[in-house]
Amino acid sequence: MTPAAGSAPRCVLVTGAIGSGKTTVASTLVGRLALPYVSPDLYFHLLFRCDCCSAEQRYERARNLCRHRLDGFLEAGRSFLWETVVASDWKWDFLSRCRRTHLLTIVYVSVSPPDVCVERAERRAEAGWYRVSSQKVLASHVSMSRDRDRLAAVAERFISIENSTDRVIGPTRALEGALINV
Repeated sequence: MTPAAGSAPRCVLVTGAIGSGKTTVASTLVGRLALPYVSPDLYFHLLFRCDCCSAEQRYERARNLCRHRLDGFLEAGRSFLWETVVASDWKWDFLSRCRRTHLLTIVYVSVSPPDVCVERAERRAEAGWYRVSSQKVLASHVSMSRDRDRLAAVAERFISIENSTDRVIGPTRALEGALINV
């Protein structure tokens, strides 16, 4: 059962394939909605910059911090904005639990062709973020495209944004317009 609008906290999930532009969308929303922001990519980049372990181990720490924060927001009944690729069972389980207590808005960022995502992921790695193989980016694109309808079915509100044009500089008016009602 979905909670009544106005009486429940919100979860705003920004999702899409690796390299789809989730961070650009989430950055626009976090300022507008003034919600705590949960992003394993951001945690990895800003909090886990040590050289004491491999990038994979540091990213696992970032994912664990993300899970901890998400569980805390859910248990406390607090609103939050979450950016992620929905690629694991625990995330689907979390969305099911979240749906019971929070109003769930999903902002799905799509890109076609998938080569755009590969190019963006490569640029991000060259700028100092972690490197993701092109195979993983392409698999992410296939997985997210396949799960789009499943995401729409679980959401109270589902907003799809086509983001195939390059938005390196920042959100465009079209993007702002698409997000106006989140």
